[in-house]
Amino acid sequence: MVYARWYFCYQAKVSAEDTMRYLEILSVIEEDNRSGKGKLRALAGLERMEMLLQGYAVPVLVQSLFSSRSGEWAEIEWDYQEKERFLNKVKTLLKKAAGQSQQLADLANSLDTKKDNEIIESLKDIMEEDEQSTRTVEKMDYLETDLYRKEILVLSILRQMALACPEQISELVRGESRHPFIKNVLNG
Repeated sequence: MVYARWYFCYQAKVSAEDTMRYLEILSVIEEDNRSGKGKLRALAGLERMEMLLQGYAVPVLVQSLFSSRSGEWAEIEWDYQEKERFLNKVKTLLKKAAGQSQQLADLANSLDTKKDNEIIESLKDIMEEDEQSTRTVEKMDYLETDLYRKEILVLSILRQMALACPEQISELVRGESRHPFIKNVLNG
């Protein structure tokens, strides 16, 4: 994963110093054995970075919310206030990624507390809402990542849900019954 992230930074012409800082930030955010204070510092660093880098970090941010709800953070040393500050900052970044979709912003704001079936139903509603407005793209490269943060957010949530509920998500993304949102994203 580090190589893919480095390559993204290389393609985006991010300086070597900023690339190193960005890779460290993502590593700290996603590692379950880091301190709460370290995670908060890393998130503050991400907030100061340009939108392109924040957009590429969306999958890591989504994963961190799912980690918090599954109890994977049991070993992290932080108090309740630190954890709440971290979760609120992650949610703020994800709500920015949601763009104009209030439904997606609301879902991002509750990923750590909603039940799996509620998340899946919300995703279905969001994809229905977006079916008419989903953009199709001839060719997309890394430099357009920030333009597609909303789609990246939906796909990141789908990925995490596929780990928890593979059968239900499979119905949305595979075969003849594939949801039109997924068809548009995959064909774009």
